[in-house]
Order: sequence, then structure tokens, then C-alpha cells
Amino acid sequence: MEGNIMKIKKQDLHIRDPFVLADGGKYYMYGTCNMANSTEYGGDGVTPGFSSFVSDDLETFEGPFHAFDGGSGFWGEKAYWAPEVYKTGGAYYMFATFFSEEEGRRCQILKSDNPLTGFKPWSQPITPAGWWCLDATLFFHEGKPYSVYCHEWLQVKNGEMWITELSPDFKSAVGEPKMLFRALDAPWVRSWDDGNAITDGPFIHRNSDGRLVMMWSSAGDKGYTMGMAVNDGKDVTSGWVQLEKPLYADDGGHGMIFEKDGRLFISIHAPNSKTERPHFIEIRETEDALELA
Repeated sequence: MEGNIMKIKKQDLHIRDPFVLADGGKYYMYGTCNMANSTEYGGDGVTPGFSSFVSDDLETFEGPFHAFDGGSGFWGEKAYWAPEVYKTGGAYYMFATFFSEEEGRRCQILKSDNPLTGFKPWSQPITPAGWWCLDATLFFHEGKPYSVYCHEWLQVKNGEMWITELSPDFKSAVGEPKMLFRALDAPWVRSWDDGNAITDGPFIHRNSDGRLVMMWSSAGDKGYTMGMAVNDGKDVTSGWVQLEKPLYADDGGHGMIFEKDGRLFISIHAPNSKTERPHFIEIRETEDALELA
């Protein structure tokens, strides 16, 4: 049962890590947001979960819908973070981060035949047991699915970015994961307390010339910042080069890219605080990366 479904202006939505899926002329948005389970919207105020929203114009959204609710024996106890939803093969797959005292922080894939509701656990956790990982994303290269995710600074101090190949049915990770880079490999990243540095929110875009651009976030001079690593598109498991200039450096990030009317937009949250809101900003491809339009 859905609770109080309302029309909500974009500027009134409190959501982190906003992810937009353009599908069938509509825009579905997900993020670190459990509004549907709040008492204000008819929930119990206790059950962890992910809420979803839908819009025709990216200005007014209908929601919140129950995309996924915890419980019923699911291992994730709390800290439901950063859901990303992809449509492939006629189904919708959600990549998300969960935490439990026994498992730690791991990423797992859920599946539904509806972009708004009904997501159920599909895979086993796709990040290594014993690692604290977050923000898994999906990318296809030469027909094979891969997931890029972060190994959290709480375990490794200098946060890491890793990649793993997935089985064609998204049921599991296959082979050995490979590390792509560390947070302090990027010149714009700022550390604290003797080398602690964050890796957050990877998302890979293929430019029209075949080059790859990975947006990812960390701490910069003005707060939360989103930079770019680039790759020639031949081998996604190595050869990533950090660009000196961030894409967005004004206390916002955890971005992804979607298309509207033939134009590219990033979706980010800003500011990186308790007052964060979704922002959609037009971008364009450059010779080697991306820039704000």
C-alpha cells in the first residue's frame, strides 16, 4: 500500500545522491531518501527503505512511492544509501548500499518490473565480504556488465575505487576485483587527520568519441566536490587518469548523467548538508572529458 502520494516541487525534495532514470517520456528519481516510510507520509517512521518519485518535467514530482522497504529477513539493517536504477532486458535493476552489524557496508542488486515500486533482492552482495564498500554503479563495456564501487576510507584511510565484472544476469560478481585509483591520486582532493580521504559516487559516461569519463566525489577546497577521471575506452580496468580541474566544486556532488531533449544533464545534491536538494545542470562533452554548459 502506498501512503500519501503528493505533488512535490523539486526545491522541496530533501534527497541525497539523486539518480534520474529517463524512461518512456517520464523521469524517475531515486536517492538516499526514506520519505515514504516517514509518519508524515503514512509510514511507521521506523522501517528503512528507498523512496521513488516520478516527473514529466523535472520540476514537479509525484511521490513518495515505496521503491524498496527493508525487513522480511533482509540482511540490511540501516544506512540505506545511493540507489541507482537501470533498465535492461525489460526489467529494472537497483544498485544500492546497505549496512548491518554482521556484514558491514556492502552493495547489492535488487530487481523489479516496475520503476517505482516492487524492488526485491536479486543478487548476493557484489562487494567483497569483510570490506566496507558503497556507491556501486553499473557500466557496460564490450557487451559485459561491470560495477565500479568505493572501498571506504574508514577501513583504508585513503579511499579506493574498485571495479568488478558482473555475471550477465546480475546475480553475482565474477572474477577478482581490480583497484582503479585512490582518492589522493586526484590533485583536487583534500585529506584530513593524517591521510584520510573520501571516494564517493562513481558514474561512468562514454563520450561520443569512445573515451570514458568517470565522475566521482570527495572533499575539495570548497567542501564536497565532483571531479573526473578519464580513460581511452580500451580497458576499463586500468589506465584511469585524474583531471586537475573538478567538474563541480561548490559543495555539491555525487553526480550521474541523464539525457533530456537530446541534451546531457548531471543530477547532483547540493549543498552537502542537512538542507541538500536535487539539482539538474546541463553539461557538454569536451575533447577529453565534460564541462558545465
